[in-house]
Order: sequence, then C-alpha cells, then structure tokens
Amino acid sequence: MKTNRDLSLSLLRTSAPWLSCAALMATTSCYADEQLNPVPLTTAPTSEPDGGAGGDAGTALRSLVDRKLFGTMPLDNRFHDPGFTMLDGSGWMPVDYTYEVLNQIARAHLARTPGDQPALELWAPPSHPEATVVGEAKGAAGPIVVSVWLGRPDGQDPAVDSGATLIGLFLDGTPSAVDLALDTNPAPVTLDGKRWQRLSTQLGEGPVGFSYFRVFNRGDHPLYLTSPILVPVDAQRDLVSSHQGRRRPLRKAEARALRAATEQKRRQLGLPNHPKR
Repeated sequence: MKTNRDLSLSLLRTSAPWLSCAALMATTSCYADEQLNPVPLTTAPTSEPDGGAGGDAGTALRSLVDRKLFGTMPLDNRFHDPGFTMLDGSGWMPVDYTYEVLNQIARAHLARTPGDQPALELWAPPSHPEATVVGEAKGAAGPIVVSVWLGRPDGQDPAVDSGATLIGLFLDGTPSAVDLALDTNPAPVTLDGKRWQRLSTQLGEGPVGFSYFRVFNRGDHPLYLTSPILVPVDAQRDLVSSHQGRRRPLRKAEARALRAATEQKRRQLGLPNHPKR
C-alpha cells in the first residue's frame, strides 16, 4: 500500500513537466513583451505613414458597414440577372450597331451606386457609332413598373446620347416597345465622381412571357447602368414612376436587337436559328 508520502511524490512527478512548461511560457511571454516594444510608439516617424494609412496609431483605418445582398432592389424583381453576373447572352448580351455580338461590356464593382448593387459598364467600340446591351426579364400580369439608373463620369449627363426601352410581346400578339423616361423622384445624385439619373415607366399591362430590355450608348464616355427593376405595381410598395408608358411599334434597331437576342437564346438552347428574311 502506498503511503501519503509516496502519493505526494507521484503527484509531483506527474505535474512537474506541466509546471515547468507553464513557467517557461510565462517567462518567454514576459521576455517577448519587453523586446517587442523597446521604445514608445509615439517616437515612430510620421512623414511616411506605414501603408499610406496616416493619422494616429489609434485611428480606425477601415470600417465595416451593413450592405444587403440585393441592395435596395425588391426581392420579386423580374429581371433574370439584375446583378450583371451573366454577360454571355444568358442574362445580358452586348451587340454593336450591326447587331453582331461584341465584347463591349464589363461588370463594374463601384464603391457606391444608387441601389448599392454592381453596375454594368457599356462603351462603344472604336469607329462604331453605338453600343447596345440587351437584358432579359420575365413578364408580369397586370400593371408593372420598370426602372434603371444610368450614370456617367461627373460633368457628363447620363441622359444624353443614351436611352432604355422595354421590348416584348403583349396580349394582343403585337411586339411593341415602351421607352423609359427621366424620373424626377428620386432626384439625380452624384456618387464618387459619377452622376446618376433614374429612368422609369409604368404600364397598365406588362408583356407576356419574357421581355427584353435594351440600353444604348452613343456617347464618347462609358455609360453605367445599375439596379434594373421590373416588378408588378403594388399599393404597399413605394416604387412608382411619374411616367405613364405608351406602347409603340418597334423601330428597325429595336427589331434587330430583339432578333439578335432571340437567336442567341436559341443557340444556347441548341435550337436551329430562324431562317433570315
């Protein structure tokens, strides 16, 4: 039988290594603390701030902000790709004035936009008078509101040499176009050197099935678009338009854009193209 003295010696042998490690860590920690800060931080030179941060050591260099996944856009938005993630024709398709597919659009991650969402940058290729992009949206029964924000570098008017049109097939079986107009509410805003204006329209009856949204840029500067929205009119929603849209026949450029978009969709689905007329 072990005596109390034997038990004490056994406990000491077992705990000794752990006590030694703890003592070593404490000693090393204290030594490291003494070596890491041999002089006060205030003696560091301030003429060349570390990393370009500047300011005192306690000044916050970055701050976290809350940002919703879909920004201020409604969750029932009918646009297929309102965040511009599919630029291969499945969400948005760029075409030039001859309505051949060209790479003249890019997704732009801007620090701030009116809807807190990514933007699409659209520019005309060299020697081409116009750049056009066509997006896809699902129709909605009854009255609808369609809107988009257009932007240009500050000092340039987004509404000059640009425009947006909804193209679709309506209940009477006629393909028609509806132009979006400048909206005064909300007012234009300037964010980080870019001026933004909202274009919108309201329709008593939306297109049947899928519709196409055409935006063109004839200016010398890039055009940005963000937060494209197509939603049913809801009395509980604050998204309205001061412009009552009117249907009109398709112009030649719009008919060609519609044809290019539908042919691209058929190719993606593995269907043969329609014969040219």
